[in-house]
Amino acid sequence: MTQALPTITPVYAGLNGSRSQIRFIHLLPGSFNEAIRCNLETITLSMDTTLPFEALSYVWGNDEPRKFILLNGQPWPVGRNLAHILRRLRYEDRARSLWVDEVCINQDDVDEKFHQVRLLAKVYKQSARCLIWLGNVDEGSE
Repeated sequence: MTQALPTITPVYAGLNGSRSQIRFIHLLPGSFNEAIRCNLETITLSMDTTLPFEALSYVWGNDEPRKFILLNGQPWPVGRNLAHILRRLRYEDRARSLWVDEVCINQDDVDEKFHQVRLLAKVYKQSARCLIWLGNVDEGSE
């Protein structure tokens, strides 16, 4: 008797570019050493409304080696720098909603990237807050 292979649910549902849809993540609570778990949510941008997330700006850094987070319950590769940032920004007692380009935009879909790049100014302008990650504090940093 052969076993059926498990069905893998796609992480990304398609976005409607004409409706200005974007995704953001809910960074689920956890301690520093726990696995990073996130869920994606899709919303439609509207005029002059504050969006229900913080927009994160950071340097992607070197892609090798990749780290894995759980995105909608599935292992998902992200850059080491982003994995470190998410670990630092995560709350222990509640979810944190973030827009992070590396995860919220399907990097394998050229059309989606084209449409999403056109919305970046609106995403940052209308986010509840913009976070800029410059890196870890090193000895001698001011």
